[in-house]
Amino acid sequence: MALTKRFGQLDSSVSAGFGNCVPSARHCVAMQNSKERIAQTAHIVGQAANQYGLITVEQLTAIGLTRKAIRYRVDRRELEMLDRRVYGLPGRAETFESRTLHALLRIKASAITDRSVAAAGFTALALHGLSLERDTIELVETRGRHRTYDNCIVHRSAGFDETDCEIVSGIPCASIAFALFQVSGRMTESSLRGLIRDALQSQRVSLHELQLVVDKCGSACTRQTVMFQRLIDERIRLAQLEKAESVLEERWVNVLIRAGVEGFVLQHRVTTPKGERRIDIAFPERKFGIEIDGFRYHSSADHFHRDRSRDLDLRLVDWDLLHVSAATSEQDFLTAVFAALGQRWHGSAAPRIDTAAGHRPHGGRKSRDWV
Repeated sequence: MALTKRFGQLDSSVSAGFGNCVPSARHCVAMQNSKERIAQTAHIVGQAANQYGLITVEQLTAIGLTRKAIRYRVDRRELEMLDRRVYGLPGRAETFESRTLHALLRIKASAITDRSVAAAGFTALALHGLSLERDTIELVETRGRHRTYDNCIVHRSAGFDETDCEIVSGIPCASIAFALFQVSGRMTESSLRGLIRDALQSQRVSLHELQLVVDKCGSACTRQTVMFQRLIDERIRLAQLEKAESVLEERWVNVLIRAGVEGFVLQHRVTTPKGERRIDIAFPERKFGIEIDGFRYHSSADHFHRDRSRDLDLRLVDWDLLHVSAATSEQDFLTAVFAALGQRWHGSAAPRIDTAAGHRPHGGRKSRDWV
């Protein structure tokens, strides 16, 4: 009896000891869960900070949150549910960039990495700083269908690919060239001309990039493509005018432009047996050049002999030259040019290109070599 009583007391004491350990184990588990939750919160804040306060369900799952854990954080107002794919941090700033990124993540959670969907049209131009921000967000994707929802338009474009996508302010965005081509069908020619001019002057796009977009995405029969190509050709001609070294040279370049003559370059260099020779206006494919002879720079004996030597050197490499001056009539000039190019001039003329002072090289005046 005494032994049984003693073992009974021992059993009670052991049970009491184990009973005292249970709260301690629960406390350890709670501490561990708290540390994991703090670490997850740090990951969430860090990820969302790079995405304008936004985070996707896929990113939350990758951090380690279950659906139940996500709902728990939403109930505790640690997260704000924006739609079924995207959540946001409470108190985040609502900006044009955040609205654009939200629209992208809503379409595709991996939009930031795979670049198959991007901001486009006027939205892309606004992100590039070439247009004003608009309420409607425009996106483009390589697959899917054209659709509209919640102030967002999703364009489908088979011509859009990764080469047309850039990261601007952390947001996948169509290139300036692609965005300009996209909006060209919704703009007047004068407005589009101004946008293209601003983009080129800021040196954020080149004429070559604009031409590549037209060749890849344009259809020759559409008004959009025709207008865009016409403005590119106009800019190419203006670029040629900027290379003119005198007012007289600019005059004859303008005559060629008005007559619709193409394929010429200014200050073209030709390699001859006696070195490089420069031609004022050249048609490299035809090996035909035009020399503008102003009296001021071609009247001395030295210049006369130097010009004859250059003409001879160019003849040795099969180049033909036409010399014109201020006294040459436009009709005779164009007749000679078209004859050299193997064509016949019928007197038709293209509209004159406006050469504002802002297009003059180095912001200075050209030499007035008229006579």
